[in-house]
Amino acid sequence: MPRFEFDDPRFTLNTFQVSDNNAASNNKLIDLPDGNSTGTATTTFDLPSGTYQVILKVADETDGNSTVGVTIGNQTFSFTLDDPNPNAGIFPDADAFKDLTVSNSIFIPEGTQITISGESDDDERIRLDYIDFNLLNEAPVPVDDTATTDQSTEVIIDVLGNDSDPEGDPLTVNIEAQQFNGTAVVNQDNTITYTPNDGFTGTDTFTYQVSDGINPGVTATVTVDVPNKPPVSSSATGG
Repeated sequence: MPRFEFDDPRFTLNTFQVSDNNAASNNKLIDLPDGNSTGTATTTFDLPSGTYQVILKVADETDGNSTVGVTIGNQTFSFTLDDPNPNAGIFPDADAFKDLTVSNSIFIPEGTQITISGESDDDERIRLDYIDFNLLNEAPVPVDDTATTDQSTEVIIDVLGNDSDPEGDPLTVNIEAQQFNGTAVVNQDNTITYTPNDGFTGTDTFTYQVSDGINPGVTATVTVDVPNKPPVSSSATGG
Protein backbone atom coordinates (compact mmCIF):
# COMPACT_ATOMS: atom_id res chain seq x y z
CA MET A 1 0.00 0.00 0.00
CA PRO A 2 1.20 3.57 -0.58
CA ARG A 3 3.02 4.86 2.48
CA PHE A 4 3.77 8.45 3.44
CA GLU A 5 6.80 8.57 5.76
CA PHE A 6 6.63 11.60 8.03
CA ASP A 7 10.31 12.41 7.55
CA ASP A 8 9.67 12.70 3.79
CA PRO A 9 10.12 16.22 2.33
CA ARG A 10 6.51 16.07 1.12
CA PHE A 11 5.48 17.00 4.69
CA THR A 12 5.64 20.55 6.01
CA LEU A 13 6.47 20.31 9.71
CA ASN A 14 5.49 22.83 12.37
CA THR A 15 7.14 22.15 15.77
CA PHE A 16 7.50 18.45 14.92
CA GLN A 17 11.12 17.45 14.37
CA VAL A 18 12.75 14.51 12.57
CA SER A 19 14.54 12.09 14.91
CA ASP A 20 16.47 8.84 14.56
CA ASN A 21 14.85 5.70 15.92
CA ASN A 22 15.94 2.13 15.23
CA ALA A 23 12.41 0.79 15.72
CA ALA A 24 10.87 3.09 13.10
CA SER A 25 10.16 1.85 9.59
CA ASN A 26 13.17 3.56 8.00
CA ASN A 27 14.99 4.36 11.26
CA LYS A 28 13.46 7.83 11.35
CA LEU A 29 10.28 9.38 12.70
CA ILE A 30 8.96 12.77 13.73
CA ASP A 31 8.33 13.68 17.33
CA LEU A 32 6.84 16.44 19.40
CA PRO A 33 8.68 17.33 22.62
CA ASP A 34 7.05 16.44 25.91
CA GLY A 35 5.29 19.07 27.94
CA ASN A 36 2.28 20.96 26.64
CA SER A 37 3.44 21.53 23.07
CA THR A 38 1.49 21.35 19.82
CA GLY A 39 2.54 20.74 16.24
CA THR A 40 1.37 19.80 12.76
CA ALA A 41 2.60 17.85 9.75
CA THR A 42 0.86 18.82 6.50
CA THR A 43 0.95 17.40 2.98
CA THR A 44 -1.11 17.25 -0.22
CA PHE A 45 -2.63 13.92 -1.21
CA ASP A 46 -1.03 13.03 -4.55
CA LEU A 47 -2.55 9.57 -5.09
CA PRO A 48 -5.52 8.91 -7.42
CA SER A 49 -8.96 9.91 -6.15
CA GLY A 50 -10.65 6.94 -4.54
CA THR A 51 -11.84 5.18 -1.41
CA TYR A 52 -9.03 4.32 1.00
CA GLN A 53 -8.36 2.64 4.32
CA VAL A 54 -6.08 4.92 6.34
CA ILE A 55 -3.68 3.62 9.02
CA LEU A 56 -1.45 5.80 11.22
CA LYS A 57 1.68 4.28 12.80
CA VAL A 58 2.55 5.87 16.15
CA ALA A 59 4.72 5.17 19.18
CA ASP A 60 2.51 5.10 22.27
CA GLU A 61 4.29 5.24 25.61
CA THR A 62 3.02 4.89 29.17
CA ASP A 63 3.86 8.23 30.75
CA GLY A 64 1.14 10.58 29.54
CA ASN A 65 -2.07 11.08 27.58
CA SER A 66 -1.14 12.94 24.41
CA THR A 67 -3.62 13.48 21.59
CA VAL A 68 -3.26 13.11 17.83
CA GLY A 69 -5.64 14.32 15.14
CA VAL A 70 -5.77 13.42 11.45
CA THR A 71 -7.62 15.88 9.21
CA ILE A 72 -8.43 14.72 5.67
CA GLY A 73 -10.12 17.52 3.78
CA ASN A 74 -12.88 18.64 6.15
CA GLN A 75 -13.01 15.45 8.26
CA THR A 76 -11.01 15.12 11.48
CA PHE A 77 -10.28 11.93 13.43
CA SER A 78 -8.89 12.17 16.97
CA PHE A 79 -6.98 9.71 19.16
CA THR A 80 -5.59 9.66 22.68
CA LEU A 81 -2.20 8.04 23.24
CA ASP A 82 -2.56 6.39 26.64
CA ASP A 83 -1.19 2.88 26.27
CA PRO A 84 -1.40 1.10 29.67
CA ASN A 85 0.85 -1.76 28.49
CA PRO A 86 3.97 -1.66 30.71
CA ASN A 87 5.99 -3.25 27.89
CA ALA A 88 5.54 -0.07 25.90
CA GLY A 89 7.79 1.72 28.36
CA ILE A 90 8.73 5.35 28.24
CA PHE A 91 11.10 5.03 25.28
CA PRO A 92 9.85 4.13 21.78
CA ASP A 93 11.12 0.61 21.12
CA ALA A 94 9.26 -1.94 19.00
CA ASP A 95 6.71 -2.65 21.75
CA ALA A 96 5.59 0.97 21.78
CA PHE A 97 4.59 1.14 18.11
CA LYS A 98 0.97 0.57 17.19
CA ASP A 99 -1.40 1.00 14.25
CA LEU A 100 -4.27 3.46 14.63
CA THR A 101 -7.10 2.95 12.17
CA VAL A 102 -7.99 6.46 11.05
CA SER A 103 -10.74 5.19 8.75
CA ASN A 104 -11.65 1.85 7.24
CA SER A 105 -13.27 3.56 4.27
CA ILE A 106 -12.97 7.21 3.25
CA PHE A 107 -13.12 8.90 -0.14
CA ILE A 108 -10.06 11.09 -0.73
CA PRO A 109 -9.88 13.25 -3.87
CA GLU A 110 -6.46 13.82 -5.37
CA GLY A 111 -5.14 17.17 -4.16
CA THR A 112 -6.79 16.99 -0.73
CA GLN A 113 -4.86 18.60 2.12
CA ILE A 114 -3.97 16.19 4.92
CA THR A 115 -2.85 17.48 8.33
CA ILE A 116 -1.68 15.45 11.29
CA SER A 117 -1.80 17.46 14.50
CA GLY A 118 -0.47 16.61 17.93
CA GLU A 119 -0.67 17.91 21.47
CA SER A 120 1.81 16.38 23.90
CA ASP A 121 0.85 15.82 27.52
CA ASP A 122 3.09 15.78 30.58
CA ASP A 123 6.15 13.60 29.89
CA GLU A 124 4.84 11.81 26.81
CA ARG A 125 6.29 12.84 23.50
CA ILE A 126 4.27 12.29 20.35
CA ARG A 127 6.17 10.12 17.90
CA LEU A 128 4.79 9.45 14.42
CA ASP A 129 6.29 6.96 11.99
CA TYR A 130 4.14 6.94 8.84
CA ILE A 131 0.60 6.96 7.46
CA ASP A 132 -0.62 4.27 5.06
CA PHE A 133 -3.29 4.67 2.38
CA ASN A 134 -4.69 1.31 1.27
CA LEU A 135 -6.66 1.80 -1.94
CA LEU A 136 -10.01 0.02 -1.77
CA ASN A 137 -11.55 1.38 -4.96
CA GLU A 138 -10.38 4.03 -7.39
CA ALA A 139 -12.84 6.64 -8.63
CA PRO A 140 -14.07 6.68 -12.25
CA VAL A 141 -12.15 8.77 -14.76
CA PRO A 142 -14.52 10.93 -16.85
CA VAL A 143 -13.49 12.82 -19.97
CA ASP A 144 -15.21 15.96 -21.23
CA ASP A 145 -17.43 15.56 -24.31
CA THR A 146 -18.46 17.66 -27.31
CA ALA A 147 -21.49 17.55 -29.58
CA THR A 148 -22.93 19.44 -32.55
CA THR A 149 -26.57 19.69 -33.56
CA ASP A 150 -28.98 21.72 -35.70
CA GLN A 151 -31.23 24.44 -34.32
CA SER A 152 -34.19 23.01 -32.35
CA THR A 153 -32.86 19.48 -32.98
CA GLU A 154 -31.98 17.01 -30.23
CA VAL A 155 -28.72 15.08 -30.21
CA ILE A 156 -27.90 11.89 -28.29
CA ILE A 157 -24.48 11.96 -26.62
CA ASP A 158 -22.71 8.78 -25.49
CA VAL A 159 -20.91 10.42 -22.57
CA LEU A 160 -19.64 7.11 -21.15
CA GLY A 161 -17.98 6.23 -24.45
CA ASN A 162 -14.74 7.91 -23.40
CA ASP A 163 -15.08 7.49 -19.61
CA SER A 164 -13.49 4.60 -17.72
CA ASP A 165 -13.26 2.92 -14.33
CA PRO A 166 -9.95 1.41 -13.14
CA GLU A 167 -11.68 -1.64 -11.63
CA GLY A 168 -14.15 -2.03 -14.49
CA ASP A 169 -17.15 -1.22 -12.27
CA PRO A 170 -20.40 -0.44 -14.13
CA LEU A 171 -20.96 3.30 -14.45
CA THR A 172 -24.08 5.44 -14.25
CA VAL A 173 -24.72 9.04 -15.24
CA ASN A 174 -26.52 11.90 -13.51
CA ILE A 175 -27.00 15.47 -14.75
CA GLU A 176 -25.28 17.82 -12.33
CA ALA A 177 -25.96 21.29 -13.74
CA GLN A 178 -27.73 22.61 -16.83
CA GLN A 179 -27.52 25.92 -18.66
CA PHE A 180 -30.50 28.00 -19.85
CA ASN A 181 -30.08 27.39 -23.58
CA GLY A 182 -31.40 23.84 -23.69
CA THR A 183 -32.27 20.73 -21.71
CA ALA A 184 -30.32 17.54 -21.04
CA VAL A 185 -31.95 14.26 -20.03
CA VAL A 186 -30.28 10.97 -19.06
CA ASN A 187 -31.63 7.97 -20.99
CA GLN A 188 -31.99 4.42 -19.65
CA ASP A 189 -28.77 3.39 -21.42
CA ASN A 190 -26.85 6.26 -19.73
CA THR A 191 -26.60 8.30 -22.89
CA ILE A 192 -27.77 11.90 -22.66
CA THR A 193 -30.27 13.58 -24.98
CA TYR A 194 -29.62 17.29 -25.35
CA THR A 195 -32.28 19.54 -26.93
CA PRO A 196 -31.48 23.22 -27.62
CA ASN A 197 -34.15 25.81 -26.95
CA ASP A 198 -36.14 26.89 -30.01
CA GLY A 199 -34.19 29.48 -31.98
CA PHE A 200 -30.99 29.16 -29.94
CA THR A 201 -27.66 29.21 -31.75
CA GLY A 202 -24.23 29.29 -30.19
CA THR A 203 -22.41 27.21 -27.58
CA ASP A 204 -24.05 25.64 -24.56
CA THR A 205 -22.55 23.56 -21.76
CA PHE A 206 -23.77 21.31 -18.98
CA THR A 207 -22.09 19.05 -16.45
CA TYR A 208 -22.77 15.47 -15.48
CA GLN A 209 -21.49 13.13 -12.80
CA VAL A 210 -20.32 9.60 -13.48
CA SER A 211 -20.54 7.15 -10.58
CA ASP A 212 -19.35 3.60 -9.96
CA GLY A 213 -21.76 3.18 -7.04
CA ILE A 214 -18.85 3.11 -4.57
CA ASN A 215 -17.14 6.49 -4.75
CA PRO A 216 -18.90 9.86 -4.96
CA GLY A 217 -19.68 10.96 -8.49
CA VAL A 218 -16.95 12.64 -10.55
CA THR A 219 -17.84 15.58 -12.77
CA ALA A 220 -17.28 16.11 -16.50
CA THR A 221 -18.45 18.83 -18.89
CA VAL A 222 -20.35 18.52 -22.17
CA THR A 223 -20.05 21.34 -24.70
CA VAL A 224 -22.72 21.53 -27.42
CA ASP A 225 -22.35 23.68 -30.53
CA VAL A 226 -25.53 24.85 -32.30
CA PRO A 227 -24.28 26.78 -35.35
CA ASN A 228 -26.24 29.42 -37.27
CA LYS A 229 -25.94 27.32 -40.39
CA PRO A 230 -27.08 23.77 -39.60
CA PRO A 231 -24.55 20.99 -40.20
CA VAL A 232 -25.32 18.18 -42.62
CA SER A 233 -26.33 15.90 -39.73
CA SER A 234 -26.26 15.73 -35.95
CA SER A 235 -23.12 14.25 -34.46
CA ALA A 236 -21.49 13.68 -31.09
CA THR A 237 -17.95 12.69 -30.17
CA GLY A 238 -16.24 11.93 -26.88
CA GLY A 239 -13.10 13.72 -25.84
